[in-house]
Amino acid sequence: MANARYKFTAKITKRDFGRMFYTVVFAPKKTERVLDLAAHPRLRIKGTIANVPFSGAFQPNGGEWYLILSKHFL
Repeated sequence: MANARYKFTAKITKRDFGRMFYTVVFAPKKTERVLDLAAHPRLRIKGTIANVPFSGAFQPNGGEWYLILSKHFL
């Protein structure tokens, strides 16, 4: 899986946490299966969003997986 390339489309959303918020993107179900996120918790990735580079790790959340992004992606 190292250096493999995957492309997916997902909506970037704002999640409130009290007085703070964070920006996330949830992995589509197909992407969860392709990357086998259940077997690779906190899978680290690098990529681009609108040609802006980012890196992060998928985080589990009640059966879904998300990436935390910097606020400038919102």
